Amino acid sequence: MKIILAIVFLLLFINKNFGQSSYCSFSGNVYEADTKKELGLGYVIVESLNIIKSINEDGFFKIDSIPIGKYKIKIRNLGYLEILDTLIFYKDKNNYHKDYYVLFPVINYEVKKLKEYEIYHDNLRKSADDKSIINFIIDDFEYEKGTIHFYPKFVNNTEWPVYILEEKECINPLVISVFNSNNEKIQRNVISLECDTRMFYNPDTSDLIKIEPNSTYDYKKSEVELYDFSRMPKDEYTIEIFYEFYKPMLLRIYRTDDIEKYSSEIKAARIGLRGKYQANKKIVFKN
Repeated sequence: MKIILAIVFLLLFINKNFGQSSYCSFSGNVYEADTKKELGLGYVIVESLNIIKSINEDGFFKIDSIPIGKYKIKIRNLGYLEILDTLIFYKDKNNYHKDYYVLFPVINYEVKKLKEYEIYHDNLRKSADDKSIINFIIDDFEYEKGTIHFYPKFVNNTEWPVYILEEKECINPLVISVFNSNNEKIQRNVISLECDTRMFYNPDTSDLIKIEPNSTYDYKKSEVELYDFSRMPKDEYTIEIFYEFYKPMLLRIYRTDDIEKYSSEIKAARIGLRGKYQANKKIVFKN
């Protein structure tokens, strides 16, 4: 199924003393057309001036002290095609108004599911306070350039750090979003991966070990601290892990009546590059 997303981009140029100055400033707000909500955490580039400004969480940006002239700007947001536009600033014009930009998603893809199976709590270990600790690695697919591996680590069933290791290439940025059962976004983080750390997973000790640069293993490691779900209301939560040009990963967490126990469904073992299929693997943890 193809999904087309549009962004309504409102760009308002403001300069109170435009006729008396060789410089101007402009600001704008980025909106998502379907939801009419602000679309933040992207950035705007003024090419010839090498200016890069972030779009904040509310979809707002502002660039100051732009000389009068003609410029190319780029508007980028994770998951959407880049916009390239030409803007001209005139001395005799007090305001410049650009109503709409339309952005389309980077990917239209179909998902091919390879297999799914169940794993039970056979490898449970108990901590001093008798809370369950699970360390489990999803990694039974052959490597290929650009493959991303998802390492969930469940500690005391309360905090859920997410380990993501990427082979050969570093892809930035990474977006982590958390949704409740009403599909309301309750958290969104944008992070960058370390691009020079070489790691190896030791299945005997469940450790990630830094190794020598001449090794054939080349991984980048990122740890993302998510919500403490023990403090959240009973509900079903979906964690979306998204890279540009890649199929999103989904991690679903079901908050139960028992504050120390969760059942979880983890979807995604590999994310294929654009134009390739996604290999899915579902792990169901049962108490």
